[in-house]
Amino acid sequence: MSPSLIKTLNGLFTFAWIFIILVSVVDGYLVWHFRAVIAQVEQNPAGIAMLAMAGGRVWLFLSAKSFGTILASTWLMVTYRKNAIVGIAIAVPLALFQFGLLLFLRYA
Repeated sequence: MSPSLIKTLNGLFTFAWIFIILVSVVDGYLVWHFRAVIAQVEQNPAGIAMLAMAGGRVWLFLSAKSFGTILASTWLMVTYRKNAIVGIAIAVPLALFQFGLLLFLRYA
């Protein structure tokens, strides 16, 4: 691969990776901000179950979200370091999915 292509791929992956993490942070912030009503508006069955297990408090839900984000972003970075094409092939669609989630959080 040419140096310019490597630089472009690095930039694309870095942008997608950071974007994925930022959307996860925004999602977590919104859970915290709306913690008084999150049990009534959460649509994810796993989230609903965690909120129920914690008596409506958000600590378990936010802990799981944080752990999942750290685990996924670490795995994605390791994958990219081992095989850049595979890493990008996973990161870009995931970033697009996160963009859809961001739109849902904003407009739904």
